[in-house]
Amino acid sequence: MIHAIALAIALNPGQQRSVRLLPSSFPVSARSAHGLFAVRVNEVAHTIVLTARGQTGNDTLELRTAQRAFALPVRIALNAGTIPARVTLRVTGDPVSVTWLMQRVHDLLARVVLVAPGAEANIGTAHPAVAPPPLGKTATPVFPVRIGGDAQRFSVRGTTLVRIRHVDAPSFTPPLLAYDDDPEQLHAVGRVSDVTVRSGSPIRLYSYHQNGRTPRRFVVALTSPSSRPVRVALIAAPAGPSGDVMSVGHATTRDFLTQQPINEGVIVTVAPGIPYVVLDDTLGARDAVAETLDVRVLTSSSVIALTTMALPLAMNPLDGLQLAVLPGDGKARRGVFSIEPFDTSHSSYTVGGADATVEYGMRNHPPPPTKPGEKGRDLGDYGVLRTIVFAVHNPSTQPREIYLYEKPLGGIVRSSFLVDGTLVQLGCVRVPKEYLITPFELAPRMQYRVVVKTMTDGGSNYPLLIGLGTTIPVVHAPPIRAKDGCFPQ
Repeated sequence: MIHAIALAIALNPGQQRSVRLLPSSFPVSARSAHGLFAVRVNEVAHTIVLTARGQTGNDTLELRTAQRAFALPVRIALNAGTIPARVTLRVTGDPVSVTWLMQRVHDLLARVVLVAPGAEANIGTAHPAVAPPPLGKTATPVFPVRIGGDAQRFSVRGTTLVRIRHVDAPSFTPPLLAYDDDPEQLHAVGRVSDVTVRSGSPIRLYSYHQNGRTPRRFVVALTSPSSRPVRVALIAAPAGPSGDVMSVGHATTRDFLTQQPINEGVIVTVAPGIPYVVLDDTLGARDAVAETLDVRVLTSSSVIALTTMALPLAMNPLDGLQLAVLPGDGKARRGVFSIEPFDTSHSSYTVGGADATVEYGMRNHPPPPTKPGEKGRDLGDYGVLRTIVFAVHNPSTQPREIYLYEKPLGGIVRSSFLVDGTLVQLGCVRVPKEYLITPFELAPRMQYRVVVKTMTDGGSNYPLLIGLGTTIPVVHAPPIRAKDGCFPQ
């Protein structure tokens, strides 16, 4: 009679494992019932050594002693994935927010935890809890990771130590903008844009696209033509995918406004011949995706290629780099532009005088292209981070209330503003009225500088007027379906 033992022996193809028996069990004979593994008896060590062959499947280890026979189930399968023991994340910023840092950690783990097709990784709660380390210091939270298996693969459990290094890196503002909105709608696969980034010359990428009806991947990747690794600083604000194209454009602007002024980003290494994937989104029918990305090459005398691609769902980004460049759609919303002269505007306001106003996103004065004869245009200043400084004076002997407002001049618009370092988001407006951004109270004889940072939103329409005065603006954006709303019924 053969006694079956329920506990299965798990082996990967090619893996070797020893089963220890009591000394009284020997002498013993052992064999594989179906030949999926080799068997060797080691009487000195009192073990049975199993070596899996290349085939996966279920087998049985049959053991026979002088007194009885045993059968142990053996399962040979691949693992559902691989969990690295430790990884390093280098972050910049002053300060670094916990929410942003947690997202970067999860992005990194999603990149380095290798998961088999169809399997899914679950990242547990870190111990200790993730907190931004002080500048120049390191935090080392440990994350439990589980990759679920199935009938074909083993589940995998493990932990990954994430070494978070807060790097003291200088902030940077790119003088160049790579505008990537052509074709506006993706109806085929191919490279969408290619930009070369050189050390000493940072570039900002503003990418905004809507997918057609066929699901596909949208990838932003860095590659190095060098034979040595290249270190790169990134400040990235991805948004989408979503069918709400205006919300996607709004989200990338909002997030970039909060990150770029405090240099909140990461430092990565681009290895030779291996694309570093900055963004990899799966787009459904009519989904929009956007990315605002500042790129600075830190390794001296080095260059990297910055490529956006629309790929089939199963294509490796390395293969995507060999695809042809997609033709434009005739709107000429692509190219490299100089944005340095567009950085800052100044205006003065004296209480009791005419309102101080600044317009931006004007179609008759877009950022100039860097190449003579370039046909592309950035009509709307998309991707331009603009600083508007109002010098304010209250000459009276009484406190006065003044109001910062926006006024749409080009149609439907949503806006984000960083006012003296505080984020303000406005709802969707369309009618050319004055809508409140934020109020200020000025003490008698007070002088003050109001610093506003803003960017145009993808999906919105320009120009837009920003003003400062004493007339009370409309406080709230109207309901979206109202008569004066963005999309009236």
